Amino acid sequence: MNILEQHTKIALAEKLLLRGMRLTTVKCLTDLSSYMLTEIHREITGNGAECGRGRQKSTSAILSSDTRRSEASIFVKIYLHIGGDPVWTEFDIEAFIRSYDVHCETMSRMAAARMAGEYEQEININYAWALARDIRSNVLRRRKCHRCKIPYVYLDSEPHTKCPLCATLVELPRTAPARRYNAPGAHSEPGPS
Repeated sequence: MNILEQHTKIALAEKLLLRGMRLTTVKCLTDLSSYMLTEIHREITGNGAECGRGRQKSTSAILSSDTRRSEASIFVKIYLHIGGDPVWTEFDIEAFIRSYDVHCETMSRMAAARMAGEYEQEININYAWALARDIRSNVLRRRKCHRCKIPYVYLDSEPHTKCPLCATLVELPRTAPARRYNAPGAHSEPGPS
């Protein structure tokens, strides 16, 4: 590996480690040694403790709740928009990093909109990496909800998964009757009462 390649890989490792990615995943993506990554992590954080100890969660575990499935759907939508069609067949690290940053900004805005910080982001960079990986391997699929028309993600092995966004809306307490605006000539679908 020449100096320019090494510098590029170190810069990539720094970007990923700053976002909290696990050392083992960064090692796979950069081919840098564990020792070098530990040193980079130590310089960034001030300590040598590995971030994200333990096994990477499976996509099934990541998508275990409607909230996580909703947030995962948002990340996947952003990743597919930024990365385009090629991410269905190959991993694009720059599109992934930009997508994760946009996702975090989106979640921050959502949290700011919530009262007293009650919302906690469910998808961290390690979960985002697993989702991006599973898009490429066709384990993770996407479909548009017939009701709300928003695409959401589901596991190929669980094709009967319902839209997590609609499920979340059903769970919300209703304090007042919902007001619907229909543009002239538009028809609304009956909603939950």
